[in-house]
Amino acid sequence: MTLSRDGIAALVLLALSGAAWIETGTIPGEARLFPRLVLGVMGVLSVAMLVRSFARRTDAGPFFLAPGALAVTLALAVVYIAAVEVIGYFAATALFVPGLALALGLRRTLLLALTTLGFVAAVYLVFVVLFGRPLPLGLLGD
Repeated sequence: MTLSRDGIAALVLLALSGAAWIETGTIPGEARLFPRLVLGVMGVLSVAMLVRSFARRTDAGPFFLAPGALAVTLALAVVYIAAVEVIGYFAATALFVPGLALALGLRRTLLLALTTLGFVAAVYLVFVVLFGRPLPLGLLGD
């Protein structure tokens, strides 16, 4: 028996969900509720994807449709994670969102600006204002 690419992706996502669930055990009290909620949904959907992969056995085409785009996304994600520690969450996100979109070929600057502003504002409102959880400010907060 061989797994389809959806089955392999589901197993990888399920493993990542499990590993992240274990890692969130170090987060104190109610602060771990939201990440675990997201990880729980991710795990359930991964299981559903795995089950569905056995129902559909058509596996035509390459595993990655755009390996270059995947490589760019992964590289920028690593830079973004490092940048959060140095320049803070909001500055890193304000650079990452349009930077990734531009790297992947999106050229609608007004849409990029509005999306970036809306995303950063929504995260600020939810986590800082609503939940009272400050996000890393990096050099901007010192």
